[in-house]
Amino acid sequence: MRGCLERRRVVESGKTCNILAAPSHAYTRKLLASIPCMPAWSLFLFKGVLRCPSLALLQP
Repeated sequence: MRGCLERRRVVESGKTCNILAAPSHAYTRKLLASIPCMPAWSLFLFKGVLRCPSLALLQP
């Protein structure tokens, strides 16, 4: 379980892969939009595979 903080307040929480695949809070969407290039591990999320990848793959 992970979360997204805005001004020290949790605005969204859940599995990392679910938050990244379908962010529900505006601030989370803004943070994700600020990433200049999504890393390769994001392919797990956008190919319809809603399972969390290995933490080893989360390196940029």
